[in-house]
Amino acid sequence: MAYAQTMINKPVTLSVKKAKLGKILRSIRDKSSIRIVFSEQVVDRVAVQTVEAKNEKLTDLLNRILKGTGLYYVIQNDVVIIKEASKADIPNTSAIAVSISAVLNNFVNGKVVLADNQPKALVTVINGTTGIQTLSDQHGNFSIPANKGDQIQFSHVGFAPLKVTIRNLKDLQIVLNPQDSTLDEVVLTGYQTIDKKLSTGSIFSLKGKDVAEPNVPNIASMLQGKVPGLSVETLSGSPNSVPRLRMRGTSTLIGNATPIWVVDGIVRENSSDINPDNPLGIDPSFLDSWVRSGTSVANTDLMGNSVAGINVNDIESIGFLKDAAATALYGTRAANGVIVITTKKGKAGPNVLSYSTSLGFVQKPSYGNMKLMNSKERIQLSAELIKQGLLLQGAPLDVGYEAAYLDLVNRRITQSEFEARVNQMETENTDWFDLLFQNSFNQSHSLSLSGGSEKSSFYSSLNYSNNKGSARKDALSSISGSIGMNTKLGNKWQIDFKLDGSYNKGTGYNLKLNNPMTYALTTSRTIPSTQFYESKRPMFGTNPNETSYPLHFNIFNEIDQTGNTTVNSQFSGALNISYQILNDLKFTSTFGGTLSTINNEQYSTERSFDVATVRGYDYGTVVPGSMDELNSPLPFGGIFDQNYTNLYKYSWRNVLNYRKLLFNGRDQLTFLIGQEINSSKRLGNSQFQYGYLKDRGESFAKKDNYYFWMIQNRVNKIDNLFSGFADVSYAFDQRYIIDANLRYDASNRFGQYTNSRFLPMWSISGRWNISDESWLRNNQVLSDLSVKGSYGYQGNAVQDVGPDLILKNKESGLAGALNPRTNEYQLTMRSLAYPDLRWEKTGVSNLGINIGLFQSFVNLTTEFYYRKTKDALTRLSLPLEYGIQEMIINGGTLINKGLEVNINFNFLRKQNWEWSLSANSSFNKNKLNQGSDVVSYTFRQYAAGSAQVPGQPLGTFYVFDFKGLNPQNGMPLFKEIDDVDDPHILGMDQYFIKAGVNHYPFTGGLASKLRYRNFSLSTQFSFGFGAHKLRNALFNGTSSQTVPKPDQNMPRWMIDRWKQPGDELKTDIPGFVDGNIIQTADFGNNIESRYWMYDHSTAQLAKADYVKCRSIQIGYRIPESFIRQLHLMSANVSFSMTNVFRVVSKDWKGQDPELPGSGTSALPQVPTYNLGLNVSF
Repeated sequence: MAYAQTMINKPVTLSVKKAKLGKILRSIRDKSSIRIVFSEQVVDRVAVQTVEAKNEKLTDLLNRILKGTGLYYVIQNDVVIIKEASKADIPNTSAIAVSISAVLNNFVNGKVVLADNQPKALVTVINGTTGIQTLSDQHGNFSIPANKGDQIQFSHVGFAPLKVTIRNLKDLQIVLNPQDSTLDEVVLTGYQTIDKKLSTGSIFSLKGKDVAEPNVPNIASMLQGKVPGLSVETLSGSPNSVPRLRMRGTSTLIGNATPIWVVDGIVRENSSDINPDNPLGIDPSFLDSWVRSGTSVANTDLMGNSVAGINVNDIESIGFLKDAAATALYGTRAANGVIVITTKKGKAGPNVLSYSTSLGFVQKPSYGNMKLMNSKERIQLSAELIKQGLLLQGAPLDVGYEAAYLDLVNRRITQSEFEARVNQMETENTDWFDLLFQNSFNQSHSLSLSGGSEKSSFYSSLNYSNNKGSARKDALSSISGSIGMNTKLGNKWQIDFKLDGSYNKGTGYNLKLNNPMTYALTTSRTIPSTQFYESKRPMFGTNPNETSYPLHFNIFNEIDQTGNTTVNSQFSGALNISYQILNDLKFTSTFGGTLSTINNEQYSTERSFDVATVRGYDYGTVVPGSMDELNSPLPFGGIFDQNYTNLYKYSWRNVLNYRKLLFNGRDQLTFLIGQEINSSKRLGNSQFQYGYLKDRGESFAKKDNYYFWMIQNRVNKIDNLFSGFADVSYAFDQRYIIDANLRYDASNRFGQYTNSRFLPMWSISGRWNISDESWLRNNQVLSDLSVKGSYGYQGNAVQDVGPDLILKNKESGLAGALNPRTNEYQLTMRSLAYPDLRWEKTGVSNLGINIGLFQSFVNLTTEFYYRKTKDALTRLSLPLEYGIQEMIINGGTLINKGLEVNINFNFLRKQNWEWSLSANSSFNKNKLNQGSDVVSYTFRQYAAGSAQVPGQPLGTFYVFDFKGLNPQNGMPLFKEIDDVDDPHILGMDQYFIKAGVNHYPFTGGLASKLRYRNFSLSTQFSFGFGAHKLRNALFNGTSSQTVPKPDQNMPRWMIDRWKQPGDELKTDIPGFVDGNIIQTADFGNNIESRYWMYDHSTAQLAKADYVKCRSIQIGYRIPESFIRQLHLMSANVSFSMTNVFRVVSKDWKGQDPELPGSGTSALPQVPTYNLGLNVSF
């Protein structure tokens, strides 16, 4: 009572204007450090007030602000409780002692602690029956009015909410567990929320915080090594790059094999329908495949994916649906698997403001482990070749040792001047990596606000990131935001609404000529960075082989005079309305809409080397009006290439869900039936045009011959899908579960031919929870044991293929679609009619077992799958009289089978120590049974792995079997080809040998998490085994190799090349020969350079196995005692490294086997160092 009297007399000073009563009471609480509990719904019914108080006693102030409101207060210990009652119930201040005594026995007291028994402050405690709420104090103590039977709720950000029903009024000891524990109890499929013990499909789940990696801009990249059955193939170290995803192999030959993304139950689609595996499309035109091929690849590199605008901090969990039982409800879109993202939602309790940031440093690559020649070694190589009488024939001859030598022998310089130039070049050592790359600074910021009550809650976020790659022009900036509301209207209705939007801008390179990684790897270090040097003859022109004008190149001028930018913006909305018809019957209607735009622009100005190769001469080097200018295909202006697409998409789904407990709750029957409509419309334009004047108002110069090279296309495509689906599940005593589902899809892809327009997809599956059997229930070793199996059918429709005969306008020429002589429209054939076009169909079997030992000390999940795809679309070669070279038919059969293992160890679970280790691995064996033998492939397609060979896995490539070096001239020799008298009779299977596959059939990862008190250490590894790849080419691969060009750098091991007879006994590196010596090999019906063959032989073949340390992170949770002084709920700091190191075979000599090699668009993976901060208010 003495303490209560002290509170009565405590002075309070505050000033609050035009505020609700709840805000006034919180201000009193903050000013006086007195705990005040009240129901927001009750106090906010009071009219807005303005309150001024200066050293006013607490009781006087409370009496004043509560006067006439129908509310009163009582005090118990150090807690003020605001209550609602009739007038007769309100005590006066002189009876305060009576009030305290009257309510004393109606309070529940307790303490909130963490798993390590440390008290937890600022935990929200709500009486769910009365709505009264309070917070735990600095010692974890709380006190709240309650009666027997009331339900008390405990919640705090980052911890699993807890509900306790009051059985008696004794003190409570509440232990909060991290949020991890609740998400593991259910699986989210986008259509249903299923108890994990009742799930029969193959579903793997990750929490958002376990996916997040600092300053990794794409969610797909974060998944590498974390999901069994999901192959994540890194294509580049650029922040714009999106990895290639494959879930349980590839089930289509020409379609998009990437899993679909689902966000909060709605499928997300890319603005552009470009297949990243085939950016030119199924049937590219001549101009697209020749003139535009480089820009098409560069466009794909910056395109992103459908979830590029989602920030990982907004993700609650990600689910991976892999078999027919899990994916069947998504129909034909799910043939390659489904990735389901569930975003965060607001929770009942006080508003929580969270801020997180990550500041990163990106380390640029260097020559350190590249094993490339320095300037002196490169000069020595040139001098040795000239001494052997091997001098480069043809351009460039104005750079390097060769240029100085020619000036000397032609007496343009003296011997001393020659020596001075050589000395200068030997010490030049231009550091291309230093000049073309940078140590960059990355940053990301995320702000979220959430809160609400049991009836209504909200979550909103705003995110910004700026990720710069190690290459100077490589960057991705992003802004995104979202707001979601979840509202219960009475006991029947619930409305969930969400809006989100994003804006992404990626910048990169025009990759036809100036990939900085390729340039740094292949360019001589003897060249000064400011020099323009002769590089290449014109590609086009009236007489390109006779032109006397050399073309000069400088990488920095080229980067400055070319550009590649993609802007991707997206706005999505979703409305979900649920009505509880009966206790066991619920109706849900979900509407989603998306508007997104992607715009890619690439250009090369008239001052670029790219344009010079078309024009036929360097900028400003011919006389205006001369014949050279008049005959040039591009005398004025540069090149502009744009692709612009808008996506308008909507979906509407209605679901009736029945869930009934039977036999006194022993069994459960679940039935779901629904229909869905999906429609997407893409409108866009693309243009490829000569005459671009970037610095002259971005206008265009126009000449008649420009029209021949002009490409203009318009996209207007509609894809409609109507579906009906049903699912029924029965669980007997939670031990035996059987589930069956069915979905019908109808697509407009099949035109007028209705025989294949509808496709049923179905599955049947079951589960046996063996550990719930009476004879195993109390086993101390085997704490969990269950088996599950499924079989079903999936389908796929390739969007770019239809059944109709399609004619198209001619796209090129001065007249374009018009015949220049008759002025009549002229058509060409695009595809023949194929009325038997059918869905690609895949039968899927899955068998899984889950084992838990020693109370989840060890958890092991193993799954085996078998997938057989029939009627896969493939190409059929046609005779010339058909008017086209090939057509697409249902003729392929694919088989994927594999094994997945996921194991978790919980080594330590003590008060101050925790340590867990998880590992996963996946093995996929892929084989093409039939279908592609109707197409003739070139031996170069076999060498590239693009030939689809029956009986072999997709991605199988072939190499020549290196035999050794010719003892007379050091040229490479090959088995079979150089073993027979007439190699023309050899077949492909004789001169080629199978090298392996260029993808990783065996992938996985390893993760460790260690905590000591407030410190944590986590590591993440990924690995890939079983792939074979070719190292970067040593030679340029032309039919006349001669010697390296003066501007070309070489690997350091070329010093040990063949130089004289006898060297073939100690080296396998070919020597250079005089251009007069025949350097080609004739075999089969082919003639090819022996040096190109060497680069595609067993001599250059290596195992591409790797183990990569993806990240190491050290974290520290700031103690509660400190953050309370800052009025924070929680605070964490961290330091992390990504792309820390990798372990590969020494055969790679500094090259990263995971990435495509030199000459591609790949940029290097480099280490990144990050500082992170996460605070909640």
